[in-house]
Amino acid sequence: MSRTYYYFVASLPRIEFDAKIPLSFQDYLKDCKNLLAQEDYELVERILTEDENQIQTSEKILKTWIDFNERLRNELVWFRAQRASVDPLLHVRQEKSKDPRILEIIQRISQEPNLLMAERFLDQIRWKFLDDLAFGQYFNMEFLIIYTLKLKILARYDEIYSDKG
Repeated sequence: MSRTYYYFVASLPRIEFDAKIPLSFQDYLKDCKNLLAQEDYELVERILTEDENQIQTSEKILKTWIDFNERLRNELVWFRAQRASVDPLLHVRQEKSKDPRILEIIQRISQEPNLLMAERFLDQIRWKFLDDLAFGQYFNMEFLIIYTLKLKILARYDEIYSDKG
């Protein structure tokens, strides 16, 4: 059973997909270090600083997220490789997806001429997936994992739309 963090979760700012990131990674990590158990803090830090596919964890929600995101990325590789007449087996990590939802997503973004808009659409799908995972998760580590993953998505757009992006 995961630990609960009533005070910390209640104090976090609300985040939405199209909103500006409400706090920096540094501030968030500082609060995590002060308020979470060491093991939980280290997991949050790894989520923010490492490629998710490299993270070894027993947290079911994080494993579910990693699996979904990897299936989505693999299907993109299959699609782009076929479009470029390149062997997709050189680049994929899994077999071709049989999930009709993922196939529909790939078909939809393939019709978007603006790459940034296609990427935003993919991230909206990821956000919705995280929202679905968050159902029933309140004040616990699972909620914080989802919150951290959402912060990571927002931070990416904060950087894209910054002066250096």
